Amino acid sequence: MLKNKMEFLLLIFAIAEVLVGPVRGGGQVEIRMVRYTNAEGEGANGHCCDGKWGICGSPCDHFFTVCLDNQDGPTNMQSCPYGRARTGVINNANSIDFGSSIGGTLYCDDGFFGAKCNVQCASRDDDRGHYTCHPGSGKHVCMEGWTGINCLERVDNCVDHNCKNGGRCVNKAVLYSCDCKDTGYSGPFCETDIDECVIWPCENMGTCINTPGNYTCTCSELWSGHHCETSTDYCASNPCKHGTCLNVPESFTCSCSDGWQGDMCDVNINECEKSSPCANGATCSDLVGSFQCACTLGFEGDHCEVNIDDCQNASCLNNATCEDLVNDFRCICQHGYSGLYCGEDINECGGEPCQNNATCHDLIGGYQCQCKPGFNGTHCEENVDECIFSPCENGGTCADEFGSYTCACAPEFTGPQCQEDVDECLLSGSVCYNGGICTNTYGSFKCDCPNGFAKSRCEMDINECESQPCLNNATCQDQIGEFVCICVDGFVGLSCERNIDECATSPCGMNGQCVDKINGYQCICDRGFDGVHCENNINDCASDSCLNNGSCIDLVDGFQCQCQGGFTGTSCEIDIDECEYTPCKNKGTCVNTAGDFTCNCMDGYTDKTCSVNIDDCAENPCKNGATCTDLIAGFKCTCDSVYTGDLCDHEVNECENVTCENNGVCMDEIGGFHCDCPNGFTGMKCEVNIDDCQYVKCQNNGSCVDLINDYYCQCVKGFRSKDCEIDVNECDMIRCNNGGTCNDMVGTFSCQCPNGYNGLLCENEINECESSPCVNGATCVDNVGSFQCVCPSGFTGLICDDDIDECADTPCKNNGSCINTVGSFMCLCVQGFTGKLCEENIDDCREKRCGNRGTCVDLIYGYKCECNHGFTGQTCEINIDDCTSRPCYNGATCLDRVGGFLCFCPRGFTGSLCKTDINECAKGPCLNKATCIDKVGNFTCTCTKGFTGQLCETDLNECDDNPCLNNAHCNNTVGSFDCVCPDGFSGPRCEHIDDMCIGNPCEHRGQCIAFINDFSCSCTEGFTGKRCQTNINDCQPSPCLNDGVCLDRVANFTCLCKEGFTGQRCETNMDECSTTPTPCQNNGTCENLVDNQAEGVKTMEKDRMQFQKAEKDNQVAEWSEHNWYVIMAICAGVFLVLFTLIAIFIKRTRRNRQRTIDLINYWPAPEDLAVHGFDNVVYDLQNDLYNVDTPVLPMETMPVQTEADTRPNT
Repeated sequence: MLKNKMEFLLLIFAIAEVLVGPVRGGGQVEIRMVRYTNAEGEGANGHCCDGKWGICGSPCDHFFTVCLDNQDGPTNMQSCPYGRARTGVINNANSIDFGSSIGGTLYCDDGFFGAKCNVQCASRDDDRGHYTCHPGSGKHVCMEGWTGINCLERVDNCVDHNCKNGGRCVNKAVLYSCDCKDTGYSGPFCETDIDECVIWPCENMGTCINTPGNYTCTCSELWSGHHCETSTDYCASNPCKHGTCLNVPESFTCSCSDGWQGDMCDVNINECEKSSPCANGATCSDLVGSFQCACTLGFEGDHCEVNIDDCQNASCLNNATCEDLVNDFRCICQHGYSGLYCGEDINECGGEPCQNNATCHDLIGGYQCQCKPGFNGTHCEENVDECIFSPCENGGTCADEFGSYTCACAPEFTGPQCQEDVDECLLSGSVCYNGGICTNTYGSFKCDCPNGFAKSRCEMDINECESQPCLNNATCQDQIGEFVCICVDGFVGLSCERNIDECATSPCGMNGQCVDKINGYQCICDRGFDGVHCENNINDCASDSCLNNGSCIDLVDGFQCQCQGGFTGTSCEIDIDECEYTPCKNKGTCVNTAGDFTCNCMDGYTDKTCSVNIDDCAENPCKNGATCTDLIAGFKCTCDSVYTGDLCDHEVNECENVTCENNGVCMDEIGGFHCDCPNGFTGMKCEVNIDDCQYVKCQNNGSCVDLINDYYCQCVKGFRSKDCEIDVNECDMIRCNNGGTCNDMVGTFSCQCPNGYNGLLCENEINECESSPCVNGATCVDNVGSFQCVCPSGFTGLICDDDIDECADTPCKNNGSCINTVGSFMCLCVQGFTGKLCEENIDDCREKRCGNRGTCVDLIYGYKCECNHGFTGQTCEINIDDCTSRPCYNGATCLDRVGGFLCFCPRGFTGSLCKTDINECAKGPCLNKATCIDKVGNFTCTCTKGFTGQLCETDLNECDDNPCLNNAHCNNTVGSFDCVCPDGFSGPRCEHIDDMCIGNPCEHRGQCIAFINDFSCSCTEGFTGKRCQTNINDCQPSPCLNDGVCLDRVANFTCLCKEGFTGQRCETNMDECSTTPTPCQNNGTCENLVDNQAEGVKTMEKDRMQFQKAEKDNQVAEWSEHNWYVIMAICAGVFLVLFTLIAIFIKRTRRNRQRTIDLINYWPAPEDLAVHGFDNVVYDLQNDLYNVDTPVLPMETMPVQTEADTRPNT
């Protein structure tokens, strides 16, 4: 039991739920402290809590330790099976009334909240609600994107949506999405045009062109229609007789084979009549698709256009040039040769070309003359000039003579070749003038002149003043070998180069800066001074600078105003504004008044300084038990799940605030709703598109693409239809020419050609004459699927195989030998002749014919055919497959044509060869100045700094990376950021410290020292202040003695002494008696006085009285000092006696008192006091001040009241 001097009350309430039957239960314990008293303020040892030597200091500091245990448990503080908690400290309190609440917390079971744990709440996120529970009150806290009672109402994020191109805004829990169905666009905001061409909607090799929100098909020449589904093949009936049919818009055209013309290629061309192709008098014979020329002697070639080169077998000698003629040649000889074949050497010495008895030597194509001495030249016609080798030295002149020469020398040289130097210094007479010394040189002489003379012979007196050596307008006087400068005023020096410094004597004193000038100076006065020598202090008070009756004190370069009450500022011009210190709170507006201020408060605030928030919940505006939360100038009602509205006065209809997506219909239910979704959608709000590809398998390796309540298969090449089960019949797109039959294959086709045709499309007519079926030189005429032999003379039969002996009439000419052959005869010609009768020069092209308009080029014992474009082979009989070289680029499909081909381009390429990559960047899809990078069939956007997204449409918040330095504020801008720098910083990122010394704010030559947003001035002597603007008043404290008047100067002062005193500080009494003559006449005795006063007796009396008073005061001071020590000693003794008696009394009155608790606390932490399933509770207290435990039992047994009253007493 606690002693009655310590009153401690605890009121314990235990609230628990009790279930009938063997089930586990739970409960909570709240211990509410009511009152605690420790009147004496002492601890368990009987001493004061805070004190020493028996003297109490401050009241005790307290805390509690709470231990929960069974009723029959041990009475100690270690066994606490249901929780043990130590509270915090209450300082300096011997008596504590805790009141109704001490800040304690009641801790409820999971799912229960509120002050009495009577509010039940469970977080949920389903069709009955989307909320969590407030940890204190248990009220519903809506999840992001939800509002309303039970949080069943979607937040409408579509109010300010940004869906483009007809996209429908679909509200979401967070933000919104854009439904781009049936718009032709995609992307988060339906901003990206869908490329419908990716699913290859164009049939029969049509080219798809994407357009905004749609597409168009450009069909090949055989098809038309929106998807190129309609055939337009006008060549199906094979209208061209001898050529290839080509489809053109709404018709066809025929590309005729060689030798045929006409709209249907049914007219044979007579090449001989068309253009007279045979030249040089040759005879033309028409053939099918060609012609043949019979050349005259001396010509060959298909058109007899080539003159036979007779120089091939000519024998021109000695590098002669052969000139070809018609059936002949001519030798053009080199110089020196003649004759038919240029084999004869011409003797060029026959005409005696050499002169002056020279000897002539014949050469090949020329001659050479060997001259006699004294002559030269090609024909020895020139006399030799010995002077051309310049034999005369040192400028001598050469004169040519027959077989010799002579030299005319300059005066300085002599000798046969003028090679010897003449010594001019040995010549008679004086060579150098004015005492110059002569020195001989090669070809001349040199005079060394004395100082002051010049030129080659020292004949000129040097004028030293010509170089203008004198400076600064000085006058130069020339002398022998030197000069003298007469300086103008202000300059000195040998050349008058030095300006005399008139400032050296410091004429401007301490109040100005001297600027030296020419023959003078100028004083630049410090601020506050003027005069020629800056000797005058300017009176700055002369202009009545102080306002509002302020008193002006003149300073150096300034003034100081002593203001009347209520005014401030440099000139007392500012009325003191009490609003400057912002006394009004909460954005109240301050109005300055005379000696006071008033605050105009914002709505919701009151009081003098607008510091009190008006309680808008005072009148209980919320209905139906809703919780009112006071706001600024308003309130907020927090409704339960049944009510809604600003005042919680409307019952909730869940469908009013719910939007079922994708045209779903909302059906209201009790406390919730459900959405009836259209086909193809599911989910709580029909937000999920059902994947129709789940149970679909596209055939033939097709890829499934999900649609809304549908799907389509993206087929590989060669297949089509929804499930790609239909093999594309390429024969519907292609027509085989000339009656060919088309056979469909997987992804391709083949043409089965009729007799007489071949090629990919049966476009090539087979030349049956290529196998040379006609014998004995017969001419083969090609027909469609057959041939015909035109026999030469002497043959007959189907292939001209019946022989006639033609040698009987000796037909061979030019000594040719006739040999009879089967069906004809043959002439064996001598070399150089050919022809049936050896009548022609050999032309190998006459017996061979190049097909398809090929050009035959005659060779030696052979020929070659130069074929037209599209053909090859020895006789140009083969149509070249132009697709063999794979001319189409980028995987395009090549279709061979006659002399050409056609390329079908894949997606992303265009051009005749599919070589050009389509530039998807041409329409500028990238936003915000991004760079578009074209790719094959696609593009990417390289964003500029500050943007991101597929199209660079999203502005980055550059401030997230804290780019601004030195605590600057960052403002995000489009694609960039701005830094608002604090005072003292600048630069794009506030990285530069401002130089506060720019412009030197320090006055009077003070040196500026920069800091961050500040500066200080190191002042020159005599000045002070932030900017060194204040002249230090050297007159304070008064340095002048004897009532002298002090005049302040810069870093100095001047004392104006009263009459009778002198010295720098007026410290010296002037001895007026020392003057001559003496001031006292008629033998009077002079006595020096202070300030020249004559009343000497009166002064002496005054001094005596002052001495007596000082002596008396000194005696009193000595007595007071002696007695003060006595009084202090007596007081100390009395204090010690009283202190001892009080300590003894206190100790006796506190003997054997009960140890008490020293520390109390408010409440334990939640994790320390959570009791479940307890039967009995015993509380105990612990005293930690003196490291001892003090078990404390209740003063009386108190029942714990519960609803079921099943708890035992504690």
